[in-house]
Amino acid sequence: MTDLPLGPEPPRPPQPSSVPPPPPVSPPSPLPIPPSPPLGHPGATLPIAPPVPLATWRWWEAIAIFVLGVLAGLILAILLRPILPGGAMGEVLISFLVYVGIAGTLVTWLAKLHKGWRAAIPFPVHVFAEVWAGFVRGMVVFLAAGMAAALAIKIVLDFVFGENAQAPEQLPDNLTGFAVVASGFVAIVVAPVVEEFFFRGVLFGAFRAHQGFWLSALASSFAFGAIHYIPGPETPPQDAWFLVVTMMFVGFGFAFIYERRKNILAPIVAHATFNVVGFILIMTRG
Repeated sequence: MTDLPLGPEPPRPPQPSSVPPPPPVSPPSPLPIPPSPPLGHPGATLPIAPPVPLATWRWWEAIAIFVLGVLAGLILAILLRPILPGGAMGEVLISFLVYVGIAGTLVTWLAKLHKGWRAAIPFPVHVFAEVWAGFVRGMVVFLAAGMAAALAIKIVLDFVFGENAQAPEQLPDNLTGFAVVASGFVAIVVAPVVEEFFFRGVLFGAFRAHQGFWLSALASSFAFGAIHYIPGPETPPQDAWFLVVTMMFVGFGFAFIYERRKNILAPIVAHATFNVVGFILIMTRG
């Protein structure tokens, strides 16, 4: 009997493999990150400061308000003149009242017309770190600008004028007793706070909102040097220019500190440090 073809053989179901599949590979565990050392430790680093908001005022507004502040301080001094003591102490108090007029006028103007001024002139979170940074940089500014640059300026002015250039007197004569303390307070505390607030926080900030660092620093430093001009028959021109140009270099150093540290406290402390050294040298000069 002939066998009939049964057609193609149906597919067989797949047979289970005798080789087990490889086990899943787990991703490598990340390396542990060591904790950051606390602030104050030699290896500690401060967090990167966020960008400082731009100033909303213009440089010419700032200068106009500064002049108004000087006038307000002088008017206040005139009004209080009958009750102010005479001599060196009276001169110190007049300087203090002028600074009060400047500070009060600036803060009033900013509070009324520029509500975000506190963010544009920031105060640091880590105060002690900025105090130390300001102190160290203030000493650097004194050595670089107050001594090295001043020596070069003196050599040039001696050649130009044919006379010996030196810094004019910046403190009242015959300071004694409490007048020394008051003069030191104005020079070491009041002047750095008010001058840095205006020349770095307000004026430099106004330029920096529209210009690069170099132009902003040069412009604000020029103004900073200009206010240190001491006119009068007792101040020879070479001495007056010596102080002005030296203070321009000093102001540039403070502007650099403000640019790098991104807060107003560091240049204030640097300025105070500079003035402490200068005040001691003046008072001990025989």
